Amino acid sequence: MKNVIFNADDFGLHPDVNAGIIRAYQHGVLTSTSVMAVGEALDEAVQLLRANPGLDTSVHITLVAERPVLPVDEVPSLVDETGHFWPDYMAFAKRYFLGKISKDELRAECEAQIARLEYLGIHPSHLDSHQHLHVLPGILDICLDLMEAHGIRRMRLPAETYGFTGGFHAGAIRKAGRDALTYFAHRARKKAAARGIWMPDGFYGMLSGGNTDEHTLLSILRAIHAAEGETFEIMQHPGMTTKELSQKYPWGYHWTQERAALTSPAVKEFLRDYEMKAVSFAQMGEHQPKTESKSK
Repeated sequence: MKNVIFNADDFGLHPDVNAGIIRAYQHGVLTSTSVMAVGEALDEAVQLLRANPGLDTSVHITLVAERPVLPVDEVPSLVDETGHFWPDYMAFAKRYFLGKISKDELRAECEAQIARLEYLGIHPSHLDSHQHLHVLPGILDICLDLMEAHGIRRMRLPAETYGFTGGFHAGAIRKAGRDALTYFAHRARKKAAARGIWMPDGFYGMLSGGNTDEHTLLSILRAIHAAEGETFEIMQHPGMTTKELSQKYPWGYHWTQERAALTSPAVKEFLRDYEMKAVSFAQMGEHQPKTESKSK
């Protein structure tokens, strides 16, 4: 039997994202969500987690686009003149590999994001990151240290198979970006495994991120059924597509489409027919109990 972790990213980013994630959990196959400590809708997300205690959580380390948890004067290399993180992974990576990002500031901000979630009563079963920066050399070491300090023993490994498309038509730049990420993720696996960190055997949803409709999700499930390995993560971005959300985050995501895929009867039927089980990160490896959330 194959185990499939259906994980929704960006919980806490925006109320329309929160609403779609909860719907996908309550009415679909979603098992897990990645919580943004810097999200504008974090307080609402905490309340929703209280009401849905079976929804597994990760800390979604965020180092791009949003505002840091720490005061900007404590992390000056991480932010631009507006006090926001650098706009995306390309802008961040350029500065990072040129040595313009302070690793001490990175460590402090990542620590603060985990601490904020813990203060709110969220004890993540695993760690991942916005735009997958946690697998970059150096940042990986920081995250592994913090995971050990906070008792987080599981991690996303965004190593989608080279050449995989699942029928999704992506451009050459997107494919190259995915393959570069897969390279760094494979390197990260060895170091994380040496620290006793549990990771799924495979990962999907990178190339089609934000655009994983029912057809693509079924293609991914077919690939998982045929792949070697036992447990796989599928990253998704369900939400409620609204004008406000699309204007604020012009990523070209189809949040409602991804939510519909996760609640699709055809997807549920496929899991039954092929004896595949929807599981969470928390169900894999050593169990870590959750505690109730508390207000600020």
